[in-house]
Amino acid sequence: MPKTPASASSDALPELLALGQLLREERSRQGLSQEELAERLRLGTDQLDALEQGDRSRLPEPVFVIAQAKRVAGSLGITIDEQIVALRQSGLMEPVRRPAAPARVAPEPLAPEVRPARRAAPSPAMPAWLPAAAAAVVALGLATALLLPKRQAPSRTPAAATPATTAAPTSPTTSPSLELRPREPSWLAVQDLNGRILFEGTLSEPRSFALGRGLEVRAGRPDEVTVSAPGMAARPLGASDDFGWKRFSPPSTVPAPPQAPRP
Repeated sequence: MPKTPASASSDALPELLALGQLLREERSRQGLSQEELAERLRLGTDQLDALEQGDRSRLPEPVFVIAQAKRVAGSLGITIDEQIVALRQSGLMEPVRRPAAPARVAPEPLAPEVRPARRAAPSPAMPAWLPAAAAAVVALGLATALLLPKRQAPSRTPAAATPATTAAPTSPTTSPSLELRPREPSWLAVQDLNGRILFEGTLSEPRSFALGRGLEVRAGRPDEVTVSAPGMAARPLGASDDFGWKRFSPPSTVPAPPQAPRP
């Protein structure tokens, strides 16, 4: 059943409709169905249909739309530079401003409860005979200490200190990773060598992926994404129109040569 074009919507964008119509007509002229082109690009059929219909309600952020349009045009072998310029100058590219969250007002601290001070209970009076009894006990203890023979304390030989053993520091082993750093939000897809998708969507901040046996990366704007890995300096993922998969392998480890026995 044919789908209704998005031009019937009140918020339809003429520049987006013109871009989608150009892509749809070129695909039909080459005899490709939406399913065939979506399979070639590894793209969802619904996403491709939304782009061809210019349906803003089913399309994500503008950067993703432009990246997808360039991928489709590159696969069809056509140039859409004029349509992209017109789309960038339209209202679709205006950033969405979100209202600031209201500030939270901290509750006033409760005043501490003031309690009346307690009066100390008066101490009982000391009996008159207590000082004399204490003096007698002290005198008796001194006399006993003088009369008893002194015992020599046995000499103790200090045990030899056992040297503490210090464990050799171990170096943590970390698996190498691939870091992708976008200069602006860009559509990106990452998969392993078995074709399992690890990430697909808009990348807004730097992110690292474990290399494992190897990774494949493709982007809507390869020139806006910087890639770096162990043993490889940071560089752009590719040219602006290079939408193919880029393969990255973990660095090869070369074993150290065996040392000759000492004489």
